[in-house]
Amino acid sequence: MPAEIQALVPLRLLKALRAVPLARENVRGRRTLVVAMSDPGNLPAIDELAFATGMRICPVAADEADIGRALDLVAKPVREPEEGEPLLTIIEVGPAEEDPAAGRWVVPLAEET
Repeated sequence: MPAEIQALVPLRLLKALRAVPLARENVRGRRTLVVAMSDPGNLPAIDELAFATGMRICPVAADEADIGRALDLVAKPVREPEEGEPLLTIIEVGPAEEDPAAGRWVVPLAEET
């Protein structure tokens, strides 16, 4: 996780919410933080992240074990990850879409085959 992204949210909050910030983007003129979560529908956690960062949150689904490993690596980096080495396996298909009626982002999830 790049230091400028990591600096946006305290590690203790990321651990409590089981969330990993992935990227900072500008979506339709609004500062947006893309965050990996095992439950991207957890609205209280999304609201807490939005309040803590002052940014719009775009949650994406990720495996809980991968989130734990990524948070452990941030807390106690044993080594720098190799270039291209994934820390998380994102379980989403397609881009997040804004749902104006619900006032949140929706990420279409992959279906098991």
